[in-house]
Amino acid sequence: MSDRASWVVRGIVCGAIVVTLGFLGCAQQKPPAEEPAKEEVKTPPPPPPAPVKVAPAPAPAAPAVGAQTYTVQKGDTLFSIAKRFGVKMKDLQDANGIQNPNLIKIGQKLTIPGGAGAPKGGTQEPF
Repeated sequence: MSDRASWVVRGIVCGAIVVTLGFLGCAQQKPPAEEPAKEEVKTPPPPPPAPVKVAPAPAPAAPAVGAQTYTVQKGDTLFSIAKRFGVKMKDLQDANGIQNPNLIKIGQKLTIPGGAGAPKGGTQEPF
């Protein structure tokens, strides 16, 4: 065999060995380990806010003997009613259990505290 032919044979044999080892190497490799499926962690929604406890509005004070009532008319304000009867607005609020002086309604009956005099207009009703 010529020198050149021996090199060709050696090359073929080496190539065959490399290919064979390559296949054997692939056959012996373990497949990559699968990662366990990640469970989706769901955070529960926050609990609803606790109900706000609102103190009930104080009951209107019992009208004093000789106290008067007034029926709220269109355009009246608690201030204008207090001024009309010559009483303090705070006293009028307290006598009627009104927490927000801006929330009075037409037709609402208000007790006028104390011995206030006759109004300077509007509807006055004896109690």
